[in-house]
Amino acid sequence: MTKTRLTAGLLALAAMAHAPAAMAQECISEKEVSSLAIYVTPLVIDSVRDKCAGTLSASGFLATKGNDFRARYAALGDDTWPSAKSALFKFMGKKAGSGSNDIAQFKDLPDNVTRPLVDAIFTQKIGEDLKVKDCSKFERGMKLISPLEPRDTGALLAFIAAMAGVKNPAICSEDS
Repeated sequence: MTKTRLTAGLLALAAMAHAPAAMAQECISEKEVSSLAIYVTPLVIDSVRDKCAGTLSASGFLATKGNDFRARYAALGDDTWPSAKSALFKFMGKKAGSGSNDIAQFKDLPDNVTRPLVDAIFTQKIGEDLKVKDCSKFERGMKLISPLEPRDTGALLAFIAAMAGVKNPAICSEDS
């Protein structure tokens, strides 16, 4: 792997994390949305815990049941990664000019390089975007979905996104 390929991949991933509105409008399947939701949940939990460490109760959901909640989703990481990765590259889209070549090169990176980069960028981005005033809301949301199985939660989130008409990118229509 050349230094240029790695740099191009890092730049493409950083662009994906910081400018989703500029990405191509290729549709993603509900399965991909579901997999992505399941895959990023442990990253969201880590980010909320880091950002909200001084504001959440020591007897609250994340403090008392957060490890088990996180573990249920993390256990599905290897299984959901291929579809989650596909969704990420669809979010990245094919850009005109040299950008599309950079994305193609990034796709060629092995998963043992791609996954840690995705994890680090998402965790950082979520932490940056999370407002401390919203910590209790995130904790409440996690508590509300905690009785559901992770795959059911992912499917429900994908269904809601499809029904809401998400357009960036659009959710592909599912054959019933």
